[in-house]
Amino acid sequence: MIYEPDWKTLENISEQAKDMLEKRDYEGVGRLLRRYGESEDAVSRIAFHMHKADLSRTPEKAAEKGIMQLFGILSGTYLMRNGRINPEENSIPKAMAAKHTFMLDHYVREHPDCGIARPEAEEVKAAVRILDGDTMTQDKAFSELYDYLMMCQPPSPYVQLRYGMAEDYKLYQALESGMEAETLKEKYGTVPDHTVVSARLTKTAEKALESLCNRPPNPYLDQLNEELEKLGRLAVNPKSIDDFFIYNDFLVKYGIDRKSPEEVRIRQAEAAYRELDARFVKMTGRRPYADELFGRNRQKTDVAENAGDRSLRNKPKGRRMGM
Repeated sequence: MIYEPDWKTLENISEQAKDMLEKRDYEGVGRLLRRYGESEDAVSRIAFHMHKADLSRTPEKAAEKGIMQLFGILSGTYLMRNGRINPEENSIPKAMAAKHTFMLDHYVREHPDCGIARPEAEEVKAAVRILDGDTMTQDKAFSELYDYLMMCQPPSPYVQLRYGMAEDYKLYQALESGMEAETLKEKYGTVPDHTVVSARLTKTAEKALESLCNRPPNPYLDQLNEELEKLGRLAVNPKSIDDFFIYNDFLVKYGIDRKSPEEVRIRQAEAAYRELDARFVKMTGRRPYADELFGRNRQKTDVAENAGDRSLRNKPKGRRMGM
């Protein structure tokens, strides 16, 4: 039988861990983990406070010596090896350790000369599987992506890295800060277009958010539905591109070139409409609208052209007026 501390001792351990983490006394937390490493309840409480402190919130933080040592001690506890307590409580330390592995791997890749051993590839893959299967981690990622798309709130470094937004977000921040063109060209090899980078980020975030749920919230769907209607108008009536509500960032997001001939813009708008319409079918289960919309529009065009041909064929030959 493994010794488990009584309730009063557990409360004392919990308070000590919380206080030490607030003071960044990682050695002290490590000593607690070593002392109570065979107690599932004690380690679970310590891990809960480590989770709240978000010790791996950035790759740089994950690579700090004290934090690396702390996670090394945590990995050797009974709870992490073969704990059998409540699965929900057990998921916190395991997901937290997986996040540390994931962030540390990114740091070592970015700084190969740092002297830190890079986690094994299989270890990183296992960490990603744990994170993708953890409900709390997924819910938090979904919330951050939603806030970014609806309110422009910056997502955490983990979400940026996990869903392929990190490089573009760095670039976006550089552009937002007003970095000079020469510095941008020296750093990135070119002067990026702010609208293009922003549109790329939005599309990446939308793809990630839609992969994390069956049906997104209604405000998100309403926002996309407005864009779907704009695309439909552009495909049916290309002259609507000059309407006041057709912004350049919207055109860039959906790959529509304002300077292209009308027939090219029609094809671009129709392709974008069909793609977004297919996403709606997947997200909501509704029937597709694209074939009905463009089939009806082509039918009207064909009728108009045929009527025009008939009127030209049946037009009487008028007499030429003399002087």
